[in-house]
Amino acid sequence: RVGLFYAGIGEPDVPSPPPDAGDDALGIQFGMEIPVWFGKNRGRMNRARARARKSRAENEAKVNAFQTQIRSVYFRLKNAERLITLYRDELLPQAMEALVISETWFREGEGTFADFLEAQSAAYNFQLALARAKADYGKNLAGLERLVGRPVTINEAGAPAEVTE
Repeated sequence: RVGLFYAGIGEPDVPSPPPDAGDDALGIQFGMEIPVWFGKNRGRMNRARARARKSRAENEAKVNAFQTQIRSVYFRLKNAERLITLYRDELLPQAMEALVISETWFREGEGTFADFLEAQSAAYNFQLALARAKADYGKNLAGLERLVGRPVTINEAGAPAEVTE
């Protein structure tokens, strides 16, 4: 430590004052701390290193949790996309074809009304499932955009074009 001090002395209240009586004092200070207990200092250093390791570990855990969140939302996004493709391209066209066939059979007397209602119910359920898959896709895309903090575009290969792992 380095310092400067000043002390105002004032006039002495004595019968015979010395010749420099009343002169104000001005001085410079210098100080230094030397560790005497090295064990105590070593303990402080070890604590500081432990806090630094803990901080790095906590930051790494946060990054890992964030990456896990992104991967989870991305998986749900891709699953919703897969379901959309399945319902739109496979199941719904087959259900609509079955509905037309069951209606034709019912009109021609070869099938029952219950068969027609069952085919119609299956077609409506697939339409509802397609709508749910589209909603899940939008929800998960919005969740992914919220996590990465910007709009995400999906390229032809099905991977986010602006998000890297």
